[in-house]
Parts: sequence; C-alpha cells; structure tokens
Amino acid sequence: MNIFKNFFDSGKEKKEIKELPSSALIAIIYGAFLELERLVRIGELEPDPKLLADVEESFWDAVRLHV
Repeated sequence: MNIFKNFFDSGKEKKEIKELPSSALIAIIYGAFLELERLVRIGELEPDPKLLADVEESFWDAVRLHV
C-alpha cells in the first residue's frame, strides 16, 4: 500500500488530490474497486470498455481536487 500512499502524498503536494489522509483516499479507491470486481464476478455488471472508462473517471472524480 506504500506505493498508493506515496502516489496520493505526491498528488496532494502538487495540489491535484484532495487534502484527505492518504489512507482515506486509498479506502475510497480500493473499496470501490473491490465492489466493482465483485459485481463483475457475480454477473451484475459486464466490464465493457465504456463502463470501465466511466468508472475510471468516477474514481478520479472521487479523489481529484476540483478547483
């Protein structure tokens, strides 16, 4: 998880990532990813390219600093 912490810390220093604890940012992304994977695995979602692109954008929206 250190690579993610370093990534978020660097993004916060550059004012690109929200000023939340890196562990909270990791939980937001990692938790969402795990649930998405579960939904694909049980057949609730089909991982087509459009869905994955939209999900990726939503992940960034969750942690990106919006100015």
